[in-house]
Amino acid sequence: MSSMSFSHPVPASVAVPPPAAVPAPPPPARPRAPQRSALYRLWLGHAPRPRGIGRRRVLAALDPQPGERIVEIGPGAGYHSVAIARAVGPAGRLMLVDHDGAMLDATLQRLRARGLRARAGGSLADASRRLPFGDGAYDAAVLVGVLGETADPAFALAEAARVVRPGGRVVLGELRLDPHAIPADDLRALAVEAGLRPEGAFRGFAYTVRLRRP
Repeated sequence: MSSMSFSHPVPASVAVPPPAAVPAPPPPARPRAPQRSALYRLWLGHAPRPRGIGRRRVLAALDPQPGERIVEIGPGAGYHSVAIARAVGPAGRLMLVDHDGAMLDATLQRLRARGLRARAGGSLADASRRLPFGDGAYDAAVLVGVLGETADPAFALAEAARVVRPGGRVVLGELRLDPHAIPADDLRALAVEAGLRPEGAFRGFAYTVRLRRP
C-alpha cells in the first residue's frame, strides 16, 4: 500500500488578539481611626501634661485674643480647648477638628458643661486631607501631640498654614517620648517647607513652638 500524505495550507500570518488589559488593583483602604474608650477620653482630657506642652506654655505661645478665630486640630478630649475658648471670648470662635467622632463629641460636651459651647464648633475631618475651610479663615491654628499621628504630616502642616491668615500663627506642641513624635530637625524642615517662620526653639523633653505665616 502506498503511503499518502495530507497537508493543510498554513496562513502567511495569524492575527493574535492583544492580551486583555488587567485592571490595576484598588488602592489599599485607609485604616479606620480607632474609637477611644470613655476611660481613655477621661485620662486624655484631665491628666497633667509635661510643662513644655502644658496649658500655660501652649497658651503663651498661642496668645489667643478676644474675638479671634482659632482652629484646634486634634483636640483630644479638650485638655487645651477650654482655656482657648475662654480666651477668645464670646465674640471669638474656636473650631475643633478631629477624625474621631467620639473624641469630638466629648470635647464639645466638656465645653457645654462650662458654658462655652456657643463659641465653639466641631468638624469631623482628617487632618491629612484638605480641611473644609477657606484660605486664611483663622487667626491661628494649634496642634499639640498631633502632627506625627497624621498619615501625612507635611500635608497636615501645610493645611494648617493655609487656613491661617497672613501674619497669623501655627502653634505646635511635641513630647519627645511620644512614639509618634516627629524629630525636631524634621519638624523644623516641615515648617519651612510649609512656608512658616519659626519663632522659638525646637528643643526640650517637651516643647511648644510658634510658627508665623508671613
